[in-house]
Amino acid sequence: MVKKAEFSQQRLLFVVGALRELLADENFTNLLRAEGLVTLPKYLADRVCPPEWTLTSISVGFALESVSIALGQILPSRKLPEGLGTSRKFKQIRASIQEVGLIEPLSVTPQIRNSGQHLLLDGHMRLIAMRDLGYAEATCLVATDDEAYTYNNRINRLSTIQEHFMLRRAIERGVSQERLAKALNVDVSSIIKKMNLLEGICAEALELLKDRQFSPEISRVLRKMKPTRQLECVELMVSATRSRSRTPKPCWLRHPRNCWSTVRNHRR
Repeated sequence: MVKKAEFSQQRLLFVVGALRELLADENFTNLLRAEGLVTLPKYLADRVCPPEWTLTSISVGFALESVSIALGQILPSRKLPEGLGTSRKFKQIRASIQEVGLIEPLSVTPQIRNSGQHLLLDGHMRLIAMRDLGYAEATCLVATDDEAYTYNNRINRLSTIQEHFMLRRAIERGVSQERLAKALNVDVSSIIKKMNLLEGICAEALELLKDRQFSPEISRVLRKMKPTRQLECVELMVSATRSRSRTPKPCWLRHPRNCWSTVRNHRR
């Protein structure tokens, strides 16, 4: 028991030391603020933080209330590349704002020397799209930190399977496929493919793909295989960190016909 207690104490001391080093890094504390982790339990804060500074003293990274700011008073903080207006990403953002409005507020600094103008930290493409659509003002979050690092690095990408469930839920709640296609700036056939994404795929393969982004064409190819071959191909894709539509097809073609699924023409 004594040995176990000593071992546990050593591990706790290691954790405390590691946290002290991390909390001394300004970038790490900025990430904590961005995630809303502004406090620690008192008994842990007393051990980790020096007496003159604790996590409870970390300020919130944004004003708690959003504000509406005229688009003419928002200044971009960087030059955008040429041809942005013709890019696929910009067209999707513009179509989404046109169909359902602004979902994620812009992030801006406080007023610059009482001039009424704000420097834009995050949301340059949204700002251009709103100007293009004739908006007069935008909902904004006023940041207390003049930095754009967090917005560009602390991003949670939506996986393809998560997108599938979101589309299914939207349609179950009465949203038409046509409106979804218009909001996402895609063809209705693309919505149908994403709706049928999981049909004919074994649970083990889906478990490997649940946190990844991949083309719906992968599902079309995997449906032609039996479950064991589906799992083999998905494992190869994950190990190669490639999830493009052409990746599983060579796996399918090199297997004998007795490895193919009996349902060749899947009803969409």
